[in-house]
Parts: sequence; C-alpha cells; structure tokens
Amino acid sequence: MKQGKYVEAVTLAQRALKLRQEQLKSPHKLIADSLRLIAALYFVQKDFGQAQLFAQQAVTMHEQVLGPEHPEVAKSLNLLGSIYHASSNYEQAELILKRALAIREKAFGPEHSETAASLSNLALVYHTFGNYGQAELLYKRALAIHEKAFGPEHLTVASIINNLANLYRDLGNYKQAESLFRRALAIREKFLGMEHPEIAIALGNLGTELRASGDYHKAEPLFKRSLTILEKSLGPESPDVSYALENLAEAYSDQGDFAKAEPLFKRAIAIQEKSLGPEHYVLSTVLMSLASNYVSIGNYEQAESLYLRAIAIREKVLGQENPEVATSLQKIGLFYLDRQAHQADPSSQVPLESLTRSLEIQEKNLSLNLSLGVEERKREYLSTFRDSTDIAIAAHLQSAPKDPAAARLALETILRRKGRLLDQLSNTLALSALRQRLEPAQQTLLNQIVANRAQLAKLIYKQTATENLDAQKYQADVSQVQQQLKQLEDQLAIRSAEFRSQRQPVTLTAVEEKLPADAALLELVRYRPLNFAAIKLTERFGAEHYAAYVLLPDGSIQGTDLGEAQKIDQMVSDLRQSLSSPSKSIRAVRAQAHQLYEQIVQPLQPFLGSTRHLLISPDSSLHLLPFAPLVDGQGHYLIEKFTLTYINSGRDLLRVAESSTTAQKPLILANPSFQSARWQVASRAAAGDSSRGSDDNPRSVELAKLLSFEPLSWTSTEAKAVQSILNLPDDRVLTGEQATENALKQVHGPALLHIATHGFFFPDARRVDGQPIENPLLRSGLILAGAQNRASGGEDGIISALELADLDLRGTQLVVLSACQTGLGEVSSGEGVYGLRRALILAGARSQLVSLWQVADKATAQLMSGYYQKLRTGAGRSEAMRQVQLQWLQSASGSLLHPYYWAGFIPSGDWQPLPASTFHGAAKKSLGKKVNFVANVDN
Repeated sequence: MKQGKYVEAVTLAQRALKLRQEQLKSPHKLIADSLRLIAALYFVQKDFGQAQLFAQQAVTMHEQVLGPEHPEVAKSLNLLGSIYHASSNYEQAELILKRALAIREKAFGPEHSETAASLSNLALVYHTFGNYGQAELLYKRALAIHEKAFGPEHLTVASIINNLANLYRDLGNYKQAESLFRRALAIREKFLGMEHPEIAIALGNLGTELRASGDYHKAEPLFKRSLTILEKSLGPESPDVSYALENLAEAYSDQGDFAKAEPLFKRAIAIQEKSLGPEHYVLSTVLMSLASNYVSIGNYEQAESLYLRAIAIREKVLGQENPEVATSLQKIGLFYLDRQAHQADPSSQVPLESLTRSLEIQEKNLSLNLSLGVEERKREYLSTFRDSTDIAIAAHLQSAPKDPAAARLALETILRRKGRLLDQLSNTLALSALRQRLEPAQQTLLNQIVANRAQLAKLIYKQTATENLDAQKYQADVSQVQQQLKQLEDQLAIRSAEFRSQRQPVTLTAVEEKLPADAALLELVRYRPLNFAAIKLTERFGAEHYAAYVLLPDGSIQGTDLGEAQKIDQMVSDLRQSLSSPSKSIRAVRAQAHQLYEQIVQPLQPFLGSTRHLLISPDSSLHLLPFAPLVDGQGHYLIEKFTLTYINSGRDLLRVAESSTTAQKPLILANPSFQSARWQVASRAAAGDSSRGSDDNPRSVELAKLLSFEPLSWTSTEAKAVQSILNLPDDRVLTGEQATENALKQVHGPALLHIATHGFFFPDARRVDGQPIENPLLRSGLILAGAQNRASGGEDGIISALELADLDLRGTQLVVLSACQTGLGEVSSGEGVYGLRRALILAGARSQLVSLWQVADKATAQLMSGYYQKLRTGAGRSEAMRQVQLQWLQSASGSLLHPYYWAGFIPSGDWQPLPASTFHGAAKKSLGKKVNFVANVDN
C-alpha cells in the first residue's frame, strides 16, 4: 500500500477478511478491522460507494464488539466521515466527525494525535462549507498537536499542512499557500520516495497554486512530473491520470501553447469516456477546457460542438438550473461574442440567448445563497459573479450597442448585482424583526423556510465534482426540496404581506414603474471590457472602465462607456482635494469640475431629454464625488439644472415605494460636552485639508493627533433653529452632557434624527497593537459626550459605524449627520461605501444627509437651518438641499462661493417630502427668520 499498489492491496485485504470470517465468530474486532482496511483502500481509489459500504459495516461491528464510545469506533467513524465528505454528503460528514471527535477527546484528551486526526477531518468539512475561520482554527490546532507528537517532518503533519495550504489558496493568500505546499511536498518525498501517488497529488497541488498566481512556467514541470508518477503507479487509463493530463494541458494553454495542449485534453477525454462513461459530469469539465482551447486558435466549429455537448451533459446530470449549467452557458455565450467579433457576424441574438439564460440561473442561486452565511462569506461569494456582470455589460456596449435587448440585459444585471450585499443584509435584519412580530405558527413556517433554503443550497452545490454522482437521485432530491420550499413560502406569503413584499424579485420593469415622471435613473458601474484580441483566456478582460446607463420613465435605456477607470479615479481625487480646500481658487476648482463633467456627464446629456431629477447610483470612487458642483459647457453648476439624489442602486426605488412604520418624534443631538482629553487611538492621519484658517472649526477630528475635543459652538444655534422649525419639545433635544452614546443607542425609530458633532473617518486605522482594523465600519464614526473619559469597554463617547448599524431606525424618515466626512468610508466596487451611510441604511433609515469633507461649523449651521425651512414648506428631501444650495449661490459673494462651503452635503435615499407629522403641528407658512448666506462663516 505504501508503494501505491492499491488494486493488489484490496485483493490481499479481501483474502484476509475472508479468512477471518471463516476462522472467527462474527462479530469480532479483527473482522471489523479488515472491513475498515478495505474501506480505506477503496477510499484512496475514489470508489466511494464501496468505501462507504465497508466503512458502515466496520462502524457497526466495532460498536457491537467494543461499545459505542470506544476509540476503535471513533477510528471507523473518522474514516466514514471522510468518505461522506468526499462524496459531498457534508451534513452527514459533520455529524459523524463531531461524534468521532467527542469520543477521542474523552478517551485520549484534547492534545492527543487521534484527537488531532478528527480535528483535521472536521476542519476539512468546514473548509468545504466556506466556514474558513472555523476551518483555520481546527487545522492549526490539529497541526500543533501532530507536530508536538511526531515532530515537524511526518506524513500526518504533511497532510494537515496540505489542507491548510488549500485553505489559504481559497482565501487568496497565495504566498502562504505556496510555502505550505512546498513544505508538505518535501515531507512526503522524504518518507514516501519520489514516485508515490501522494507525491503526484502534492505536485499537482503546488502546480495548481503556481498556476493560480500566474507562474505558469514553474507549474509546467510539476504537472509533468505528477503525470509521470501517476501513469507509472496507477496505469495510463486511471481517472487520476486524466486529471493530471488536464492540469498539464491547462498549463500549456495558459502559456499560449495550444498545439501541445490539444492532444493532452483529447487523451484525458478518452480516459474519462472509458472509465466514467460518455455522459458523466466530470467529463463535461475537460470538454469545456478543450473547447476553450479551440476558441483560442479560431477553430469555432469544433469549439461550439464541444460546448454544446458539455452543456447537454450538465443539464442531464445536474438539472436545468444548476450553477454549473449557468457557467457553461456563460462560456458558450462568451464564445459566441468572440466569434461574432472575429467573423463580423452582426447577429447578437444567439449570444444574448445563452447569456440571458445563464444570468437567470445565477440570479436564482444568488438569491438562495445570499440568504445564508456571514457577511464576509457573502461578499466573497458575490465576487465570483463579477465576470458574468462584466460580460453582460460588454455584450451590449461592445458587441450590440444598438440592440435594446442587449441594453436591457446589461442594465437588469447591474440592478440585480450592484449593492446586492447591502440589500441582503437589510433584508436579513428585516426578516429578524419580522420573526418577532409573527404569530407562533408563522414563526414556525419562517424557521422551516430558512432551514429548507439552507438544505437546498447545500444540495445545489454539493455533488457536482464527484465521480460517483447518481444523477437521477440528485435531481429528485433537488426537486423535492424546491417544491417543499415553494409550498412553505406560499403559505407564509398568504399570511404576511411583509414577507410577500420581500419575496418579490427585482426586475427592470418594477424599477422603471417607480421612476418619477421628471426623473432619470443614472446607473454608473465599474467594469472590465472584453479583450477580443486576446489569445490567452487569462487575458480575456481589459483594464477597468466606467460605464453609465440611463433609464427613463418610458422604459427607454441608453448606455455608454465613460473611459478608463484609473483616469477617472484620478480626476475625482484631484477634484475632491480642491473642493475640500477653500484656499484653492474658485476658477481652478471650476476648471477641474468642468473636465470631470465632460468625462462622465456630457456623454449622457443627449439621453436625458426633459429630465429635471437625476437619481444617481455611483460606483467605486464616484461614491465620493458630489455631482452638484460639476460645471457644464455654459458655466453652470449641475445643481442649477437638476435635483440630485444619491442611491446605492436602482433597486432603492422599490424600497422607497414601500410604506414605513409609525415613528416617534424627531430627536436632535448637538454640541456634546467633550471637555479635555489626552488619549490616543492608534491610527494614521485621516485624509483632509489643513489649509483653513484657525478660526474655521471643522466638524471632524484626527483622533491620533487630538489632545482635546474643541466645542462646536454653532451646533447649539443649529439645534435651536432645527428645534423651532420642527416644533419639538425640549426633551427631544439633547445637548452638552446629555448628548451621549447611550442616549443615541436608546432611540427607537424617531421620525427624524439630527446629529451635530465631530465625525471621523480613518482610511488606514490600526489597533493599539499596530495591526490594521479589518472591519471598515470600525474606521468611521461620531464623537459624543464623555469622550474624554474614554476607556476600554462600556460606553466611551465614540460610536462607530458598526455600532450605528445596530440602532433601531425603522420608520425614521431622515437622518442628518451634520458632521464632517460622514459620507466617507471604504469604497468597494459594486457595493458602495462601508461607512456611516451604510450603517444608517442597515439600521433602517429611509434617507440620509451626509458630508464628503470637513465642513466649517458656522456654514453648516446656516445650511442646516435653511434646509429644514425648505423641508417644512413641503420641498422634497433632495429638492430642499438643491434650493438651499442655490440660495447660497445667489446670496453669497467672494470666497464664500467656493463649493467647499455649499457642496459638501449630499442627500441619499428617499427624495420625497417628509410626512407632515414630522413637524408636529408647525405651520408650513411660519418660517421665522430667513437665512441669509452672506455672513463670514470662518469665525
């Protein structure tokens, strides 16, 4: 067995079993041991059906002879759990391996090598589930135990090192993965010799790792050596040999040596057809690879034939809506686009049909999987759909720019994908709140729905890579769970209108129906155009660009490419620096603003017609750009022509249309009592301009440099003005020592929440031990009363965005963060900004007013007073900001016309007028003293 002669070993083991059965009375431990050995031999040969059969018999007999908690039972359970895992029966594997671990910990203790074996196998299950944190923890614990027991160079140590390397590869930590793969290989070579099958596996793993990191030349000799070993030890017709052939062929293809790759792919196909059959799922993978190889050399006829055969196999084996079918359809759609580009085929119908079906399947599975797991895992899962999103956009802009169907497919894909994680997290929180409001019988239904979704997700992703897949049983299992889930969802939808609304799919038609008559949806998206000149598949996508799509109320769609993202990002950065620097000349700022207007707005003007309201959904760095101060060709600011509302995605229109819950009275927190403090947060300096005069007190702070929190005197004036306009009693205005973190955390759905204080955002914040703070929601926040007494634990006067996300703002119509940089955060392409605004959306606020740079205290107070006066007259939330900005431009003069003073705040979310109840009886016509924006705001 150590020499890799598994077939002969099985024959010998079966002879031994027969002898023991003849000479010993069953049940007997030695008979059970033989059953387990045979199971292990079948397991290493990937005959999981036979392995499972013998392992189950071994478990049963060991239990009969030794009792249910004997270490030998655990050993058999450990093998059976590993077989279930290899067969993709993860749920059963987890249960069995947990039982084995419990037996071993009780029998041997937590530091024994047998315990470590169970830890390692259980870690492998968690790894497959995507629970990477738990998997890493168990792998490392098992590794430490084995190294202590056997030393750093042992075969068991090598196995765990290999698994840990696979985990790091999946996490994208290629350097760490390569180092571990090399260590595992060296150990195995030392103990097994240079030609053992396990050496071939280790070589394949290392080669795959090098290939993933783009080091193709180093990967090639490893794959060659792996193939040679497997051919010698397992025979030239083994399925494992076919996988080694695939690896080597892919390495040649990556390097553009398609002639060398082709015969290797063909040989792999022949082996798999003979050993697995002509319609096996595993065969479909190499068929797709050979098809892609043919595409690279322009052999479109052969490529199409192979793609169609692979799709037919996957549909038959996995069903019509499996993710692997979607992947196949995407590949053939991309193939049709490539053929169209090279053969000047004007028809876009064929590629669109494949891409449309692929995207529909992906959408169903995306919705299912995003309802499960933690945010980090969901974000990682979403990133796997980037290629299909970019292909959909490129299919329109590059291949069929005049085809309405292509435009519709591209925009619908953007609407479904962009900002999806934020929506899903919001829905999850809403679902949790819904559970509390449901009756017991309805709660039971909801719990069953969640359990069925998890079961369906596991089924859909579980068995696609196994050699012994029972296609008929697999499809029957999927169909049964799908039917059960639909019945449960239908039952709850009948009883709960709230659940019924959450269940509605996002469609382009639904979004366009919610567009105001005078508005246009402007979807900006960062994408990678297709590089049809590329020969290698690894060069399929070009450098990142921005694109824009305009949707009008009549359903018409126009899209255009805006240019290279790197160039636009730099223009945005330069303009932001100038906008936040009042010492920069207005003429220079306007020149920069005009250049950016020409780049990202001018191309869209022909599509806008009579539009007066732009609903802007930015992407990437454009989230940090205020569009109001962009300057058109006639020298007018964009705000002079349009009302501007910022949204995360066009899907926000559906949320705005939903009714909100009854809210409490508005609440104001302003001018907290900071007092002096001499404490430090380990952080690098936040980005911001330092050119303002000493009398200009900005509403943001750099905590690392701060010795005391300067009071914001004008926020008291601001609070009184807002209180008067909203007609609020004194107990709804918290200032000084009352404006605490605890008071803010106690709120429950105030109709309006106004916070006037210091804000902060650190792009590169670090913990006190010098390590980076990974959660971006911990790098932005607000400073409240009592911050001078900041200590570890408890309320410290500093509330992070992560804490704000836990507030109960359901029913809150508007949150105004009258502080600096409250619109900043970590930018994530396709997912918006991880900062205060995101936190407020998660908390349930329907709209937000936030700032993009440090704002002068007095100027902010005047803007806020004017803003609330406009709101009280019935102006919409976005229109009110536009009116107050225009009033500033009409009234101010000199340096006060600089956009620094008036363009820093952006309205996002619901743009409609506030409900009349927000003002608690204040007469709309009683405006009090009109704000005059001509005072010196620098002191």
